[in-house]
Amino acid sequence: MKISYLLSASLLLTTVFSCTKDKMNKVPIANAGPSQNIQLPVDVTLTGSGTDADGTIVGYLWSELAGPNIAASHTPAAASTKLSGLIAGTYKFQLMVIDNDGATGVDTMSLVVSAVESKTLTLQPGPNDGQDAIVTYREGDANSPNGNYANWDFLAYSRWTYTAEGFGQGGSRTFIKFTGLSAIPQNAVITSAKLYLYGIPVNSTTFHPGNSHYPGSPYGSNPENTGWVKRVTANWDESTITWNNKPATTNTDQVVIPGTAAQWNYNLPELDVTELVKTMVSTNTNYGFNLLLQNEEIYRSVLLASSDNADPGRRPKLVVVYK
Repeated sequence: MKISYLLSASLLLTTVFSCTKDKMNKVPIANAGPSQNIQLPVDVTLTGSGTDADGTIVGYLWSELAGPNIAASHTPAAASTKLSGLIAGTYKFQLMVIDNDGATGVDTMSLVVSAVESKTLTLQPGPNDGQDAIVTYREGDANSPNGNYANWDFLAYSRWTYTAEGFGQGGSRTFIKFTGLSAIPQNAVITSAKLYLYGIPVNSTTFHPGNSHYPGSPYGSNPENTGWVKRVTANWDESTITWNNKPATTNTDQVVIPGTAAQWNYNLPELDVTELVKTMVSTNTNYGFNLLLQNEEIYRSVLLASSDNADPGRRPKLVVVYK
């Protein structure tokens, strides 16, 4: 009987000791951080943490549970991970933490990504802030290539003859710069840029007898006065620009200006200059536009209103939509 009691006591002590030694591991607690609301274009960093009451956190794992696309997670096995490639929509991310006994805990957070709102910049400067000028020359005329013609109420790109004045052939080109374009951040995304140019009414100038090709014109009725809009690659100022010092231009992304068969009031169709403006903004080289004939042969001309025109509605206008 004594031996039986001793065995029972021994078993009880063994059981108590075993339960104390092999007590249950506590599950770690994960914290994925607060939910966030952001607006594109931006990357974001998720920062989480974990705690373990009876041990240590030895591992982390971020995963995307839901979203409009699969975002790129740069360090998913760390407490913090940078996300890129996000698009507009709502994402749900999970953080799993692992303790030194292999137990896991999870937590989730939401990320609401909003698309950036488009902004519209409309520029139509007047006499005080407009930057536009004609540069011109006439064969046999020493003055015209060095003359500055920035204060006329019209612009022109043409090729003509000046025998009545005692000179030979001559030509003109137009330069336009919208200085207000600097209001757009250099890293902005340009979605569209439209240039609007407007004609002048009859007898508003004595420079030419209107646009060159029209029904009944002695120069022909076919619209052979098509032009180019080119991007200017060097800076200039309307108060000093001349034919002889005019800045260089590039043919890259040049835009066609359709010819006209109207003698007066030729309002150009909307000109898509998006690619030109993209380059101006992204490279911080807003030197404006150059307007010229595609084929600079005599008796071809187009007349347009300048920023000095008395009619504000006829002045050159640039409308840019960006994000």
